[in-house]
Amino acid sequence: MDQFTEKPRQSALEDAFHRLFELSRTTPAPSLDQRLDRLARLRAAVAENEAGFAQAISADFGHRSATETMIAEP
Repeated sequence: MDQFTEKPRQSALEDAFHRLFELSRTTPAPSLDQRLDRLARLRAAVAENEAGFAQAISADFGHRSATETMIAEP
């Protein structure tokens, strides 16, 4: 097969997406308590990593101040 007839290989990200998509069709939705617990854990993880996020954003923007990030990225 040449490059024009050969099927392109999927990336690991695409494979993971397709697996999650299939699971979303076959797995029952989480309960309200499970969703609330997941949201609470997500909020805690974001809060625990706030400084790291600010540093990454600063690096992306070329030394953006943490104060500006806190105002612009609530």
